[in-house]
Amino acid sequence: MTRLKLCGNKSLEDLRVSSGSSKATDLGFIFTQHSKRTVSPGDAAKWLKEIPVKDKRLAGVFVNEEIEEILKVLTLVPLHVIQCHGTESAEQLAAIKNATGLEIWKALPHEEKTLEKMQKYKECADAFLIDCAVKGKWGGTGVSFDWSYVPSYMKAAEQWGRTCMIAGGVNPDNVSKLVAMRPHGIDLASGIEVNGSKDKELILKLEECL
Repeated sequence: MTRLKLCGNKSLEDLRVSSGSSKATDLGFIFTQHSKRTVSPGDAAKWLKEIPVKDKRLAGVFVNEEIEEILKVLTLVPLHVIQCHGTESAEQLAAIKNATGLEIWKALPHEEKTLEKMQKYKECADAFLIDCAVKGKWGGTGVSFDWSYVPSYMKAAEQWGRTCMIAGGVNPDNVSKLVAMRPHGIDLASGIEVNGSKDKELILKLEECL
């Protein structure tokens, strides 16, 4: 089964819709200040008390964050995954993993040297997330890259016993094309939103193609 992460939940209603009866395996919250979907740990914790999501894993998105700040988030939000979207080094990821004991995902933009970068992180990242490269952005742009490269990313990850997620511009109308490339998982936010909020009908339409 293709892993499905619904990211960028920024309200109680978003969480209600994303969790609900969806097939999502992971739900994401963005804690970096570099996103229009940023939430505070306090708000996320409050929503999770109202809407238990015991059957889904929780991922927190960070960009070049200090370990101390990540640990502060963990005192409030019971994350399973730390997703690093910045320029963190392999040594920094290893330190975060050691300090938190959690699964670490390294997000990388699709570009000429992405496979080389994956190689550098293979020992410290439990999974990779490949997104579209957009200048000045760390992700969440709703722009897709050339998915013909997806099989090469999957092959590399599998060689190291790792998982590789694909993000960027995925929506119910094009997800079938991505699924045909056999990604380990799909990560999306804007593709299941209407006017900036998660939409149940779009999620259901998307899941019909998985």
